[in-house]
Amino acid sequence: MLELNSPKWNKLTHAYGKASDIPALLEQLKTAPPPSDYQSEPWFSLWSALCHQYDVYTASYAAIPHIVSIAAARPITERLEYLNFVGSVESFRHRENAPTIPANLKKDYLASLNQAASLILECLGADSWGEAELKVLVGALAAVRGQYKLGTAIFELEEEVECPECESVFSARGYDFFNEIQRPASPARTQRRAAFNLANDIHADSGRVHAVVRRFVLKSAICSLK
Repeated sequence: MLELNSPKWNKLTHAYGKASDIPALLEQLKTAPPPSDYQSEPWFSLWSALCHQYDVYTASYAAIPHIVSIAAARPITERLEYLNFVGSVESFRHRENAPTIPANLKKDYLASLNQAASLILECLGADSWGEAELKVLVGALAAVRGQYKLGTAIFELEEEVECPECESVFSARGYDFFNEIQRPASPARTQRRAAFNLANDIHADSGRVHAVVRRFVLKSAICSLK
């Protein structure tokens, strides 16, 4: 892995520019306690610089082997944030705008993913995890095993989902087998049902309205029935 005292960090970048500050954060991480909230250092700075709003950077790839190595030295119950970070970076590096892994970092980066998978499996053998923690571990495992889309979907999974069209809240698929959120009636829903009736009329006489408009109205009407 890239040594923390290497001048090559100055040639890598993160969200705010040159990555010359990352070695000090990684050194701090070696003795840092588990984060108590999202602002705990050095995690806050590492997330902000290396995995910023779903974006990753060349310095992210250089940092991952160090983060995995530090995680391996921690008790199982203290590894969660490390593995969450590794899984997130690996998922988001597949986004279209993400930089490729520099050739001199690639071997160590990919090897660290294999080590991370082993650490995750060790963690999954423990019985001390709640639902939120298991979601992180399973999502990270999917990501480091190459299933980055699945990993991201697991990371982002929420029990309650809001429809982007009609703003109704409902139970996500899977959760809906066990609980169904009640949706109170509202004037907006009444209007959408009226739109559904209008859409039926339009559909019956397609010659009256352009097809694009018809599809838009149908989409709004169908959404209102959820």
